[in-house]
Amino acid sequence: MTIQVQDDFALLDLMNEDMEKAPALYKPTNYWEYKANFLLPALKEEGLRDFRRKAISVYASIGGVDVLPKNLLDVYKSRILNNRILRSLPFWNRTLDSMNGVINKVAGLFPGYVEFLKKKPYRYALQVQKETGASPVEQFEASLAGNPEYVFKVNGKNYTNNIFDYYLRYAYCCRFVNFKDVRVIVELGSGSCKLTEVVKKLHPHITFLLFDISPQLYVGEQYLSTVFPNDVVSYNKNRSLNTLPELEAGKIYLFGSWQFPMIEKFRFDLFFNLTSFQEMEPFVVANYLKFVNGNAQYVYLHSKMDGKEVAVKEGEFGVMEPTKLVHFEQGLTEYKLKDMQASRKETGELKWNGHMDSFWVKK
Repeated sequence: MTIQVQDDFALLDLMNEDMEKAPALYKPTNYWEYKANFLLPALKEEGLRDFRRKAISVYASIGGVDVLPKNLLDVYKSRILNNRILRSLPFWNRTLDSMNGVINKVAGLFPGYVEFLKKKPYRYALQVQKETGASPVEQFEASLAGNPEYVFKVNGKNYTNNIFDYYLRYAYCCRFVNFKDVRVIVELGSGSCKLTEVVKKLHPHITFLLFDISPQLYVGEQYLSTVFPNDVVSYNKNRSLNTLPELEAGKIYLFGSWQFPMIEKFRFDLFFNLTSFQEMEPFVVANYLKFVNGNAQYVYLHSKMDGKEVAVKEGEFGVMEPTKLVHFEQGLTEYKLKDMQASRKETGELKWNGHMDSFWVKK
């Protein structure tokens, strides 16, 4: 059965209007101002129908899509066929592309083997679960809201590659914190809210405070409202607040990034930021971190610690100045960096783009 996420353009307009009135420090930085040129028209023209099937879209930038991998078998991953010497040959990339095409066509003749490959993320998640003490993967399944293209079943439950990417982020944190003891999670840059989906399904007692810029905030709210229709407290209800409301256990509260100062004197358990800090300039990150520093018991960051791509000029793709590990250290003076390691894909391989998982504990 196809489950669609409903459009609410009045809510989107409201979020955009409020963001326009916000101080510059809380508006999209160069990276997302550039991408908004594509995301906003797509939301207005195409809406959210089938948004999890749109591989070539800005939805992919906020963790929103679940599409078929280009190749289930990929010779580019072979050190024998893809090494520095062979890559120097001018024709070698075309050769590898051709080999990929042939191999995957042959693999398609054996549906049982293809199904085995598709379930690799599930098997890797089981391994990580044992290593970290995370809640078992069989205790949740992926929502089909937004009509994902790439879905497979294990023991009658639906899963996607993308949902396991977020399960791995959660499982990494389980090395250092028991989520049974966590009461409130604050996330800045919640995007499509897949991490919230995973954690809430495994730990329904947790309260979430989610902050983001528009239109990411809009996509996240509409998605969560479909997955957890009775637990979302809409931005529409929260937009006029400048102090936190009385929080109800298990609810998900949506706020604009410009409302982040509300947590200035609020003590909470865990702060999440996945990739969005790397898309901001250091002075913007420093402003957000001053509200986190000392208030969260734990901090989890998923980021390129050597910095994001630098734009050629303002208005072009990239950041104006990269945010690096040293900037997080400067902003999180109340914390000790407990652990940092290279982030892995849902299939177990290291992420090619240099992302790191890091966990910080209050001193």
